[in-house]
Order: sequence, then structure tokens, then C-alpha cells
Amino acid sequence: QLLLDCFIGLRQSVDLSRETEAEIVHALSQGRTVPRLRRALRSRRVIHRIEATTQLSYLPSQQTTDALKAAFVAERKPTVKYRMAVALHEIDPDDSVALLLASLDQAGTWYFDRVAPLLLDSGRPFFEASRRLIGSGDPRMQRLLIEFAGRYPERSLRNYLLSKVDDTVPGIAVAAATSLAQLYPETLASDAFLHHANDEVRRIAIGSLANAHSRAALEQLLNLLKEEFPQTVSATRSPSSSIAAINIGSAIAEMLRREPGLVPMVAQAFAASDDPMIRSTLADLLALRIQFYFVLLLGRYRDHAHEVIKAVLAQGKASETIAFLNRNRNVELENEILACAREALTLDRGLEDEFRHYLDPRILAKLDLEPLEFAKEIRIEPREKHKLAYLTVLLVIAVLGIPAVFIVQHHGLLGQTSPVDLLRQYVVEWNYLMIFYSGGLQLITMIILGFAIVGARKQTRSWQAKPMSLLYRPGALPSVSIIAPAFNEEATIVESVNSLLSINYPNFELIVVNDGSADATMNRLIEIFELDKIDRVVDAQLATRPIRGIYHNPLYPQLLIVDKANGGKADSLNAGINVSKKEYFCGIDADSLLESDSMLKVAAGSLDSEAEMVASGGNIYPINGCTVDHGAITKIALPKSSLARFQTVEYIRAFMAGRIGWSYLNSLLIISGAFGLFKRDRVIEVGGYLTEAGRYGKDTVGEDMELVVRLRRDMVEAGVPHTINYAANANCWTEVPEDLSVLHRQRDRWQRGLIDIEFFHRKLILNPRYRTVGLLGMPYFFIFETLGPLIEVQGYLMIVLGAMTGVINLTIALALFLTIILWGVLVSMISLYLTEKETNYFARGEVGTLIWYAIIENFGYRQLASFWRVSGYFSAMRKPKGWGKMSRKGFATTT
Repeated sequence: QLLLDCFIGLRQSVDLSRETEAEIVHALSQGRTVPRLRRALRSRRVIHRIEATTQLSYLPSQQTTDALKAAFVAERKPTVKYRMAVALHEIDPDDSVALLLASLDQAGTWYFDRVAPLLLDSGRPFFEASRRLIGSGDPRMQRLLIEFAGRYPERSLRNYLLSKVDDTVPGIAVAAATSLAQLYPETLASDAFLHHANDEVRRIAIGSLANAHSRAALEQLLNLLKEEFPQTVSATRSPSSSIAAINIGSAIAEMLRREPGLVPMVAQAFAASDDPMIRSTLADLLALRIQFYFVLLLGRYRDHAHEVIKAVLAQGKASETIAFLNRNRNVELENEILACAREALTLDRGLEDEFRHYLDPRILAKLDLEPLEFAKEIRIEPREKHKLAYLTVLLVIAVLGIPAVFIVQHHGLLGQTSPVDLLRQYVVEWNYLMIFYSGGLQLITMIILGFAIVGARKQTRSWQAKPMSLLYRPGALPSVSIIAPAFNEEATIVESVNSLLSINYPNFELIVVNDGSADATMNRLIEIFELDKIDRVVDAQLATRPIRGIYHNPLYPQLLIVDKANGGKADSLNAGINVSKKEYFCGIDADSLLESDSMLKVAAGSLDSEAEMVASGGNIYPINGCTVDHGAITKIALPKSSLARFQTVEYIRAFMAGRIGWSYLNSLLIISGAFGLFKRDRVIEVGGYLTEAGRYGKDTVGEDMELVVRLRRDMVEAGVPHTINYAANANCWTEVPEDLSVLHRQRDRWQRGLIDIEFFHRKLILNPRYRTVGLLGMPYFFIFETLGPLIEVQGYLMIVLGAMTGVINLTIALALFLTIILWGVLVSMISLYLTEKETNYFARGEVGTLIWYAIIENFGYRQLASFWRVSGYFSAMRKPKGWGKMSRKGFATTT
């Protein structure tokens, strides 16, 4: 088994020679390992069948293939059947095609979507096996064959695609047109497709013309553009009102990118047209290639270039010109361009603001203009009267409820016992109450910790059974847009972007959203990554504050920077969702660093259940004390600050003992905003992150937890099987406060966010309709996280008062020590053990330091945290204050 484990690990990182591989496989086949694995294929435990399948895929033989085929046919669980399909495809891709294709007939969506890519990569064997699909009436099988026909050139498949372009089944015609555009773009150049009744088919046909990049194809596109804006159309009509015009413009832009020599032809059409809509559309295209005309300014075609540049700028298309001027070092060329700009400013005064916002002050001075700062957005957050009443009632119950119960219980002693004796009795009973409260909390925590231990072990085995060859297989994992909101992150933004760009993941994009930073965050990004402002149409499915600009550099194709007016973190995430194009998005703080394989581990949870994974999260560790070089952590160490060390213990306990356990119970209600993965279309369906500009017309500072709760609520109400996962082995590193006042503001904000969420979703509390979430998750947060601090602070005061008055006897003192301190330390120790077992991050001396801090945090720090949470409760009753400011020190870098 040890040899097999080493062999599998080696195969994932090194190409072995056939002779070496055959020798190892032969050695492994001689013992009992292979027969044991074949027997494990029939195990009742899912993980045993998955592990056996994975390991047997590295030991190909006829007997192995026969065993896998028999197990594959008998398997009923989709997640296991998919892994067997992958193994069969790896051992013998040609021979497995017919078996895999037959398994799709009655398959569910989850299984179908993952096995289909295996068949699409099979080439000729799939074509031979799929002949029977040509007459199939199953839309899924039709789409599968259509997609294959777009990859495999064959006459009968081409004819099949042509027959399906006019199909009335939703999605079939579009899929057929897409496949035709991939292999046979010339077939779509006819009027039948360019004027097709289906707008999507027409869009694809228009786009296919761009592949021709010839004068004749460009002429066709220009004529189509004229048809979109006949002379009878009002001149006030916006070009964006015509989707076809946007599609035509995109096709011409792609054509010019491939064949710059066609730019003059577009310029001629621009000069010859009097229609304002056509001129505006063509101005967009010329703006993308404006540098072509900048070069001509210094030659014999100067006058022609001058007219084109002036006309383009007069149409308000200035982004590329501004970007060029800010980079240009040729003074003669700069003066020529500015001459064009002066004339354009007289034609369109609206250009002035864009120049003043984005153009270098030195160049602005030549235009006699002053720089213009963006106006600071003032967000007025309304006070919720119903929430204030709700919190007031809870506060009265928490503060006066226990004294009221005491008075009712001991009303017979009133007037007969001295006030001092009554007070002593009251303090004693309060201490017993504190014992029962703390004991109950610690007991629940220990139970959840037990589930966390089981869940972490299960996740570890599941991850070990997922080789990289599986994770990087097309269709196995979803595509991901990483969205990093940034507000005043000048100190850490470059290291963070470098880190995110270097993650290991098969299909991702990175979108950094600058949320109106008042520092040099945006300038740092533009300078380091040499970004240019681009014109890009954004489908604003979620309402957000205005986007000022989008920046890109073709040298970093996965990176996109969005600059927007300040609206808060939730608003920035919504803006990033609008810009994103992938299946899932990952919200991550811009001051955080991901480990290179963390995204793989978080997304890999989608392979463990056929239920829809709507969200997933990972662990958060403090990066204070670590050394960072070019976005990668080169040395892990404990923070030097005692305050940060206390938080390290807190984070380990919260994630390892809390969230993993709640995830195992399918009751997880919070995924950290520093690192969370969400399904994009589901988030859009529920209205995105909670903001004042959005569907619900309100803001919250607890946007991460609120979104998870709303997703849970929506999925349960819709009756959709779903999972919200937590990856115990996926780690993200973030900077934590090292200043008491900053930490106080953070905890105040967390408590306000929790209270806001519980009030907004109070319908879920103790509601059996929402199953474990309504009966376990929400009540736990309500009792122990919202009301708990109010009880704890009073209890601490009563303990002090009891000690001062001498009413605490040995029994009470030992019970308090056991429930408040000893159990708490035990939970922290077990959490630390789980962390070190999984990651082994800290040196032996550092582990000892963490144990020490796990003990001493109970004598001051935890009590202070409770007082801060009570402060947050009262803050929630006052006027909303938003996020508040957190200063950043930045990462410690190597020298």
C-alpha cells in the first residue's frame, strides 16, 4: 500500500518511462493489494469504493478493467459512478465509450454534465458509438451530439447541425449554430442565418463573419449595421438599444484585432455616414484602434489622421486616447494628439470631465484644465424602527428577566430578609446560572467538535482520493471568477493580486474592484500592472453604485480591474458579479492571500455530492508574522503581537471546531467574506449581496453570513437539494488587527452584522420548515451569539461580586473553572490538534506558545471580547455606522 501511494503521488508530478511504470505495476500486482481493491469496489462505504476506483486506475490490466466495468454497471450512486467512469476512460478510453454513453440514458443532471466531457474528448470511438443519437429525441443527447459535431469534422455531423439550426426545442438551435461557427463558419455567412428569426442564432452568425477577416466579410458587416439603423429611426435613439448593433460592433472589433489593415475601411465608412447611431458604433471600433492613427499624425497622412481622431473623441470615446497619452514619452506626438483633443473639446464639452478625471496633471496643464477628483459618495443608512423595538425587548428580557424570576421565586422572603442577604442569595443563584449556561454552551461546542473531527477526517480521505488528473479534467470542476473588493488596500494590494494570479486552478479570472479608495490603491494597480482603461459593456443584473472605469492589460489576460464609486464591500461584490463571466465566483478580501491549491480544495467539494453546491468556504489564518514574497508565503510564523496570537487561537477554534462541524450537520450559516465560493446564477436569483441599491433596499455589514442564510432560505423554499460546504484543508491568510481600538471596531461590526441578519431572517428561528437550519443553526446563533454576551457579561460581574462578598464556595468555584475555563481550553487544544494534523504549519515551540495563549485567553481576553460584543449590541440599536476603518501594515516581505 505504501508503494502504491508513492507511485500515485509520483505519477501526478513526474512522467515515468513505460519500462519503469510497467515494472512498478507488475510489482504491485503480485501481492494482495489489487485483489483487496477489487473487493473494495463492492464495499458498502462510499469512500472505500472511491478510493479503490482511484487506485485501480493506476494499475491497468484486463482483470482490473473487467472488475471496474462490473462495478460501474452495478453502481447506483452518481458520485461514485462518475469516478468509475473516469477510471475506465483513463485505462481504455476507446473501449469505455459505449459503456459510458449507455450510462447517460437515465442519468441525472449532475452525472450527465460530468461524464459528457469524457465522451467529447474521445474522437472517432464516440462518433462510431453516437450514430444512434442522430435520431434521438432526448434534448440532452441532442446537445451532446451537437457539441461533439463542433469538434469532430464529419459530413453527416455537419448536415445534422444544419438540420438543427431551425429546431424549436429551447437551446438546440443556438447550440447547433455555435458548433457550426466553430468548424464551419462559412456556412453561417448567408442571409438565412444573418437574418435568422432567432436572435441568438443571428448573433452567432454575425460573430462567425469575424473569422473571415476579409474585405468582403467586413463589407457584409457594415451593410448589416446600416440595416440596423435605417434613416427613419429617430436620431435620439441610443445605439445600445439595438442588441444586433452591439453584436455587429463586436464582430467588427474582433476582425480588426486579427487584421489591423482593415481599419481604414472602417474609417471610410465612419466618414461617409451621416447617421449618428452608425457613427457612434463605428467610433467605438475606431477608438479601440486609435493608436493606428496616432502613428499617422507624424507622417504624410497627418490631416486624415487628425480628422479621424477628432471625430472619435467628439463621439465621447476617449479612454484609449487618455491611456496612450499617460504612457507616451514623445512630446511631438503628444502635442499633435492634444491639438485634436482641443478641437474635440469644443464639439463635446462632456469630454472635459473624463480628461480631468483620468489624464496626467502635466498633460492637463497643456489643455488649461485642472485635475478633477471624484465626488465622495455619502451613504445615508436609515434607522430601522422595528429592529430597534425588537432589540429593546430582547435587552429588557436579558437584563431584567433573571431579576424578575428571582423576585417571583423568592417573593416570600421580601420584607423578611435583609437586602444584603437577598443580594448574597441573588449572586449565588447567578453563579449557578452561569455554571449551567457555560456548561450547556461547552457541551454543545464539544458535540459540534465531535462532528468536526468526523467531518475533517472524511474530507481528508475524500481529498486524497482526488488526483490532480481528475481535478484538471474538463468538466470536473466549475469555472471561477475571483472577486476581490479593495478599499484603501495600498499596503497589500500588489502582493494580494500576485498571489491570486498564481493560484492553481484550471479555469479562473481575477476581478479586483476598487471601491472608491481614498489612498493610492488604484494608482498602484495601474502602475505595477500597466493597465489601460477599456470600454466594456456590463450587464448590470444587480444594482450597484456607478462604475467609473474598467482596466485591463492583455499581458495579464485573467486580470480585470473595476474602479467604482464607494458603496461598501457588498456593493463592490455585486459589481464584480455583474462583470464576471464564470459559473462560480469567489469573494475574497483584497488583503488576503490564498494558498496555491486552496481554490481546488474548496471547489472539489462539488464532486462529493450530486446535490447542487451553492456555496463553499475555507479556513482563515492570520498572516501577521508570516513572510511574503511576490504574493507567496515563504515562511509561516506566529505573529509577534500578543493580540494577534489571541486571534490565531480564536480563528483555529472557530473554523476547526465550529464551521466544519456545522457543515457536517448541513447547518452551516456563515462563510467568511475573506474566502468564499458561491454559485453565480443562484446569487443573482436571490438578489446578490444585501445593499441599499439592491432588491431589498437595505445594507448590512454582515454581508457574508447574510448571503449564506438567504441562499439557504431560498433553496429550502424552492425545494432544491443543495449543499453548503466547508473545506477543512483549504486555507486563506489574512491580516488581523494588532491594535485594540481597531479590533474593538471589528468585533463591534461583526456583532452588528449578526444582529442585523437575525432580525432580517427571524422567520427561520425555530421554524421546522427550514429543517436543521431553522431548528439548530439559527437558534444557536440567537441564544449563544446574540443573547449570550448579555448573559456572560452579567455573569462575569456576578462572579467578581461573589468573590468580593465571599459567597462563592469551593463547589461553585470548581464548577465555574470547569465550565468556563477548562472545557474552553480543551476545545482550543483539540482544534489546534486538528489543525496541526492537517497542515503541520507551526514549529513545536510555536505550538507550545499557542497552547499557552489558549489557556491565558480565558483570563481577560475572552471577557474583553464579550464586552465588545455587548458594545456591538448597543451599536446596533443606534444609527448604522457602516464598516469603519481598518489600517493595514502590509505583509512582511523577504529582502
